Amino acid sequence: MSVIALAELLDRLKAEEPAFLVETADTVTVSSLQLADARAVLGASDAAGCQARVFDGANTPWERHELDEHIAPFRIVISKPQPAAGGLQILTNIALKAFLKTGNPHTIWNVARLRTDILTQGRLLRPWESDVVFQPSLATKSPRQLVREYGAERSVPEDIRPWLMTDIKGIRMNDPAFKVWADASIRALVLALPDEIEVDTGRLKFKGPPRLALTPPDAYDDAADAIGAEAFKELQETVAWIFENEREAEQRHIFLSNELARSAGNTDSTLNCIKDHVFAAHEGARVAYQMSVSEVSRDTLKALGDLRKSVTDDIVKVNDTTRQLITSLAGAIAVGIGLIVARFTTSMDVNLLRWVMAVVVVYVVSICFSGVQFILLQRTLRKEWQAKLYRFLPAKEFKEMVTAPTGTAEKTFFWVSGVSCLAVFGLAYAIFTTQTPNPPPSPSPAPVQQSGASPAASGIPGSTMPAVQATPSKPPRIKRPILCPAPETAAPLLRPEFSIAGTYTHASHRRRRALIDLKRPK
Repeated sequence: MSVIALAELLDRLKAEEPAFLVETADTVTVSSLQLADARAVLGASDAAGCQARVFDGANTPWERHELDEHIAPFRIVISKPQPAAGGLQILTNIALKAFLKTGNPHTIWNVARLRTDILTQGRLLRPWESDVVFQPSLATKSPRQLVREYGAERSVPEDIRPWLMTDIKGIRMNDPAFKVWADASIRALVLALPDEIEVDTGRLKFKGPPRLALTPPDAYDDAADAIGAEAFKELQETVAWIFENEREAEQRHIFLSNELARSAGNTDSTLNCIKDHVFAAHEGARVAYQMSVSEVSRDTLKALGDLRKSVTDDIVKVNDTTRQLITSLAGAIAVGIGLIVARFTTSMDVNLLRWVMAVVVVYVVSICFSGVQFILLQRTLRKEWQAKLYRFLPAKEFKEMVTAPTGTAEKTFFWVSGVSCLAVFGLAYAIFTTQTPNPPPSPSPAPVQQSGASPAASGIPGSTMPAVQATPSKPPRIKRPILCPAPETAAPLLRPEFSIAGTYTHASHRRRRALIDLKRPK
C-alpha cells in the first residue's frame, strides 16, 4: 500500500540519514533532507494521496520543479488523511513510540506499519484500513493507588487497561510495530509491580522480605527482545491477575510483590528478574492468595452469620412493636366506643371522659413514636456497619440480605402506625366535639278520682265530656282500710277521713281506729 510505503520510507530516513522527523495527530514534518530524499518523500506522498509542502532552511516555500541542490536541505510537511470513523492516525513507528509514551485520549489508533490488531482492555491498535470495532472494558483500580511515588512527576501509569492484552495469542514479535508497543507495555507493567519507586534513582523497591531493588526499565529500549515472547506473555497474565478484581487488587499486589522479592533474591536487572522469576512469583502469589481467601472465608462466614442474626433480631423487634401497636389500637378503639356510649347513656362528667380519651391517645402515639425512633436508629447503625464491617459485600448483595427484609417489616409498622393514629384521633374528635342530648321531660302524674265523685266532676268545669285520666305505668299500691260499724254516739268522732290516695289524712285517725278495735267484743 502507498501509505505503508510512505511510512517505511520515513522510518528509514530517520534511522539511516541524519533527518529529523516530528509527527503530530494531523501532520508529519521531515527536515534536513537532501534533494534525492526530498523528491522520494514527495513521490511517496503523492502515491499515498497526502498533500505535501516543501520549505528550505529559511522557511521559504518552493514548488517541486524549483528544487535544486543549492537550496538544500529541505523541510517537507505532509498532511495526513483523516478517517471517516475518527481515531488517531499514526504513520511511523517513531511517532507510535512517542504517542505511547505521552498518551492520547483516542481509544482507536490506526497504525500504518502494524500488521495485526492489538486489542487491549482500554485501547485498540489496528492496521491503517482496518474496520474492527472496539468497546473498552470496565475501569479497574489505578496502579497509582498501589505504588507509592514521592516525585512531582508520576511515572506509574494512571490506567493499566491500555497495556493489558485481551488475547494473549495475538503476540507477534516479528512485527516491528508490535515490538514498539510491547516495549512500552513492558515498561508500564513493570512500573505497576513494586511497592515503592525511589525519587532520585527511580529504582523499583520491593518490601519482601527480603528487600529487593531493581533498576528502572527506562534504560531498556528493546525490552521485548530481551525477555522474549513467553516471558512477555507471563507478565501480561500476572498483571492481569492482579487487576482482575478492583476490590482484591491491593491484596493481590502485596502477595505478588512479596513473592517476587523472595524469588528474585539478589537480582539487580529488571528484565532478568521478569524473565526468570515472574512465573514462579505468580504461582506463589496465587497459592498465598488462596490460603488467605480461605482464612478470610471463615471470617466472612462468621461475619455473615452475625449479620443474619442482627437482621433477624431487628425484624423480630419491629414485628413485636407492630403487634403491641395493634393490641393498643384494639384497646383504644374499645375504650373510645365505651366512652362514647357512656356519654350518651349516663350522666357522667364530660371532662372525665375527655381526660380518659386523652390518656388513650397519648399511649398509642407514644408507642408509634418509640417504634419510629427505633427504626431510624437501626437504619443509621446499618449504614455505619456497611462502611466499616461489611465492605466486602457489594451494595446489591447488602440490599438483598439486609435492606430489603428490614424494609418489609418497617413498611408494615409504618402502615399500622398510620392506621392507629387515624383511628384514635377520630375517636378523640368524636368524644371532644359531640354534644350531650337534653333528657326528655318527665310526665306529670294524673289526678286520682275521689271516692263518691261522679265521672263528670273530674272533668273540665262546665263541660259534659268526662275527664281523661292518665294511666300510670305502675299504679301505686293503695292501702285500703277495714271499715267497721260504730255506735251512733261515736259516729261523729270516729268516722274515718280518707285522702285521694286512700290513706288516712291525719295520724289521730289511726289512733282512734286502734281504740275502736280494742273495745270491739271478741
